[in-house]
Amino acid sequence: IIASNPQAYFLEYAAPILKPGGRIYINATKRNPFRKLPNAEILEQLGLKVVQENTPLDSRFVNQKFSRETPRNDGTLEIPLSSLKTTILEKVK
Repeated sequence: IIASNPQAYFLEYAAPILKPGGRIYINATKRNPFRKLPNAEILEQLGLKVVQENTPLDSRFVNQKFSRETPRNDGTLEIPLSSLKTTILEKVK
């Protein structure tokens, strides 16, 4: 499952449909509140483990364009790839 700059909380919906070994990729800016992971207890309840957290954008996604809902001060909607981080979660049970 890939969540690129998610606009809502989704882990409680995504986790149940993953098979063991399945992964969730979250690509988001640091200002996006929906990129933040729940505490370890909730992750465990969802059967998820953190593979990597807030690392530079995964190379699989560097050819994508990411955009915001409202323009920046310069009028652009595109999000620079350098401002995106990737978190990877894996289903363990």
